[in-house]
Amino acid sequence: SSSSSSSSSSSSSSNAPPPTSLPLLLPSGSAPPPSLRHRPPPLRPSKMRNPNLIEVTGEKEATVECDKFNKSVSVYKCNGEKGSPGKIVINGKCNSVMMDNCSLIELHVDSVMSTVEISNCQRVKLIIKPGASVLSVAIDKTDGCHITLSEETQANADFQVIAAKSSEMNLIFTENDEKVEKPIPEQFVFKVDRSGGAPKITSAVSDLYSS
Repeated sequence: SSSSSSSSSSSSSSNAPPPTSLPLLLPSGSAPPPSLRHRPPPLRPSKMRNPNLIEVTGEKEATVECDKFNKSVSVYKCNGEKGSPGKIVINGKCNSVMMDNCSLIELHVDSVMSTVEISNCQRVKLIIKPGASVLSVAIDKTDGCHITLSEETQANADFQVIAAKSSEMNLIFTENDEKVEKPIPEQFVFKVDRSGGAPKITSAVSDLYSS
């Protein structure tokens, strides 16, 4: 009988659920150990301040001084008024400029090494100062964007404008000492080209912009 009881006890112990951890009971008024104390979460990268980023937020008028060319400038939620547009001036050569969620703002820039990005804006102007040069302008989800080129910028054959989901865009430049304003096309004609081995889609600017 003793053997049967021992076998039954061993069987029951093997089928027993694993022990659960008991809650830690602390004396009243005592502080928890360091391992259980609340520690604030580390800052996410998006919350960390970039020492090379100059931010302009919620201003109608502002002047930014770039003392080093590796600085970038962010212009965010800056708004003018109808009949009284705002003006943001960037003095000095910088790496890049980002303009986001702005309306009725004139943005004056010196030379920009990388790209001027304009996104989610309405009725804004980008003015490249005389003597300054910009390599690229990217426009996204913007309605109303006028870009005035400096002579140095328009003389650069590599200058380009990349636009997506935007409307009412214009380039302003000089030709024979006269100011010329041309719209950036919004309408294109697409065709299926089967002349090669595999079909491909080709595109061309609509005849609306032929003049």
